[in-house]
Amino acid sequence: MTIKTNTNPNEFIAQVIDAWCDRRELKALYCLPPAWISNKGLTDGWETLRAELKYTYATFTNLPPNERDELKRAIDAIDFGLDSRLYQTPTDINLDKQNTG
Repeated sequence: MTIKTNTNPNEFIAQVIDAWCDRRELKALYCLPPAWISNKGLTDGWETLRAELKYTYATFTNLPPNERDELKRAIDAIDFGLDSRLYQTPTDINLDKQNTG
């Protein structure tokens, strides 16, 4: 599965949570929304959300296949986002150039 850089994991999560609300999937709703709502966009928040997504994916094997696919897409999108942040370096810094000012 290829995840593009502009993929927003929140879209996948919102679709799944909306379906769970309609179906009253209370146990799954108990697990995922707190981590999703408390995510402030920092690395720790994404790590917590990814851990909760993995737990939900592993625990609730009775979810419909399309919902499990959405959870997996969200995990993959978060992984991609975290990996690209961890290895990103500023392109405007030239370490060879000395400040002569």
